Amino acid sequence: MAYNLGIDIGISSVGFAGVNPGKQDTLVCGTHIFEPAENPKDGASLAAPRWEQRGLRPVIHRRAVRKKAIRTLLAGNGLEDIEAIDASEAAPPGKSVWDLRKEALERQLTDAELSRVLFHIAKRRGFQSNRKSAKPDNTEGKKALSAAKELQEAMPRMVKIFDRFEKARLAATTSLFGW
Repeated sequence: MAYNLGIDIGISSVGFAGVNPGKQDTLVCGTHIFEPAENPKDGASLAAPRWEQRGLRPVIHRRAVRKKAIRTLLAGNGLEDIEAIDASEAAPPGKSVWDLRKEALERQLTDAELSRVLFHIAKRRGFQSNRKSAKPDNTEGKKALSAAKELQEAMPRMVKIFDRFEKARLAATTSLFGW
């Protein structure tokens, strides 16, 4: 004799039924209701903090690997005091990295300035905000958006920093190997 078992699993209940299809008879049925695994205040999942941390771990790891690679690259090219490029107190007053990135459009940066800019780019490579516009009461956001717009307009005039590195690398390779 064959029996069918049906189970319905929900987020806060489990329903079940045992049926004998030959006799078209329900042998057993029932439900079990329990507290849902969510925050009672806002209905958010109790596992959400773990999901968020799990999602951040690879991002943090990739950022650390990029920073280490940039430090190695800069040290290999003769830059001294590599740890200072990450420290905000090493920055001259009034000169943010964003200011230096804008100045790079019009003049050649010093080695220390260029290293700060490259390190800043490596730390935040790939980040793109999903915020389309600044909130009305957010003056910092408005400043950042207007500066980003100015930078975007200046991009066609920009000499790519990495082209300079590539030319320097090719020149070093040529003089080192003689080709």
